[in-house]
Amino acid sequence: MEMENQILPIGIDLGASQDLFINLDMVALNKQPHGTERWMDVQGGKHCSPYYTLKQVKLQSLIFNKAKVIGKQSNDLPILWSNLSKEEKASFPISNGSMGRGLLVKKNWLFDLSKSIIIASNSHKKLKSDGYDLATFIKVPIVVSGNGVELEINTDIGKLNLVLDTGASYTLIRDTILPTEQCKSIKHGFPMLTSQKFIIGGYNFGDQNLHFFSISDDPKLSHLVGLLGMDFFKAHILYLDFQNSTLYIKRGKA
Repeated sequence: MEMENQILPIGIDLGASQDLFINLDMVALNKQPHGTERWMDVQGGKHCSPYYTLKQVKLQSLIFNKAKVIGKQSNDLPILWSNLSKEEKASFPISNGSMGRGLLVKKNWLFDLSKSIIIASNSHKKLKSDGYDLATFIKVPIVVSGNGVELEINTDIGKLNLVLDTGASYTLIRDTILPTEQCKSIKHGFPMLTSQKFIIGGYNFGDQNLHFFSISDDPKLSHLVGLLGMDFFKAHILYLDFQNSTLYIKRGKA
């Protein structure tokens, strides 16, 4: 992404409602803060950071005007930090920043992460020419709101409305949904079970690990059952059509 005459690699975080997060330890913004942004993470942690308003940011041919950029530091650790192993902590990348839903909703996005491909396009014809025929994908409705992008999934433990979150490494479920003693193993520091049923739009995508972790009982998060994370995104090709509140998922594995 290009901003303030700098070209920066950044992540994409569907779980964040904001426009942009930038690591101020790595990126120079020659501006005074415009104000203060306050938000709460899924475990109820409250955060406060300065934000800046940039006249324009670019992502290749895409131009976003008046982007709100929230400044963070390298020591702002991810909420799952305590669950990471020593090896995972040692190899954890320090990011320049990430782009959230505040900007992502302005375009439709195809994710083929097994090939490290992300395409921003509203044209089905263009996507077909690139090898992605959406007519062959599962097509399901989504709910797009301030709470995130929600999708209904039928699992071994019942129907779950999960929020799509590319900022979450794993698929995470509120630990009060299922008593943790029923979980068969511990993985990545979380009680876990493998749901053999993971049905979206009538199609069973097969085994999916569900990791159970603590989500705040704050009323603002009462809607949140869990997060559909990067483990699913890496295994499947998805096209997120914000304009028509529709998600397309290619059958089978990516």
